[in-house]
Amino acid sequence: MDNNVFKVETTVDSLDVGEMIARITLSEKLCGCVQIIPDVTSYYHWNGKLTRSNEILVVFKTTTSRVSELMARIKEIHPYEIPEILAQEINLIDKGYHGWLDDVMKETPQ
Repeated sequence: MDNNVFKVETTVDSLDVGEMIARITLSEKLCGCVQIIPDVTSYYHWNGKLTRSNEILVVFKTTTSRVSELMARIKEIHPYEIPEILAQEINLIDKGYHGWLDDVMKETPQ
C-alpha cells in the first residue's frame, strides 16, 4: 500500500448535483467511495452578507496519486462559482479498508 488515503469534501445545493459528481468521479476512478450526506446547514459570508444555505455534503475517499486530479475534476464540474473543496490526509486507517481502496483505485476506469 504505497498510497496514502485522503478524504475530500465539497458541498452542493442538491442531491442530484451530488449524485452527478459522485457518478462522474467514481466512473473516472478518481475516488473509490463517495458518501452523500443530506441536510447540512451552512453559514458563510457571500457578497457582503451573512448567508445561510441548506446543502448536501459530498465526501470522497481517494489516494495520494489521484487527490489533485479529483480536486481539479470536482472544481471543473461543480456548479458553484467558488466551490468548497477540502482535502485531508488520513493518518490512521483500517488496513483492510486501505487495501480495498488501493485495489479499487488501480482498476481501469469505466
